[in-house]
Amino acid sequence: MITENPTATQAVTVGTGLLGSLTSPTFTPPARSLLVAIAVEEFSYSTPGITITDTAGHQWAAQVSVASAENNALAVIATLWLDTAPGELAVTAALDSDFGGGLLDVRVLAGASRHQDGAAIAHTSSAVSITTSTPGSRVYGVSVTPTAAVAFTPNNPTQTLNTHVNTSDQASAATWVSDPTTTPGSITLGGTFAGNHPAITAALEILPDTDGNPLLSGITRYRQLLVH
Repeated sequence: MITENPTATQAVTVGTGLLGSLTSPTFTPPARSLLVAIAVEEFSYSTPGITITDTAGHQWAAQVSVASAENNALAVIATLWLDTAPGELAVTAALDSDFGGGLLDVRVLAGASRHQDGAAIAHTSSAVSITTSTPGSRVYGVSVTPTAAVAFTPNNPTQTLNTHVNTSDQASAATWVSDPTTTPGSITLGGTFAGNHPAITAALEILPDTDGNPLLSGITRYRQLLVH
């Protein structure tokens, strides 16, 4: 069963103005953890655009990203498996120099597989239909709109993790997670921004570590959608 690890700190950083990167506070993840970094860059849509690193020099796997010129935003979800406890870590999202604000949300998960090749999707909307593959999986996602100070309302069974309302740079974002998968198949996740404003969303199915899963290839996948 995939859970947010209670022994480690989830690190969230929100920035505004022309900054080159966002860095989390220091936190201490335990061994056999999966880290999921969700990063948003507002008022920029170049690609790949966002690179995830940490203070221990681990190699992160960029799993899914979405970039939209129309929505003037970029988002990425990356993962890192930790066999051993690394001690204190800080995670950085390196962004383009030309951006208005951003959000970095790092989730520390227990009960996840070391091999992550679950379903992923990137779309120009605030809600997406994704086809889950494995009982017990959870879908992590992020939705962004180029409209300032609008509330995000998650749909069932989506739970909001963190939100960012950037009034100075006219953008809003929300990270979210689904309930655990009971029956794999197509499900609509995400939500709506007040006023039904245009948006982009990236979502990734995180696979559980269970003996009943088939042998996984361990090949990470990178998917990207660029809308002109």
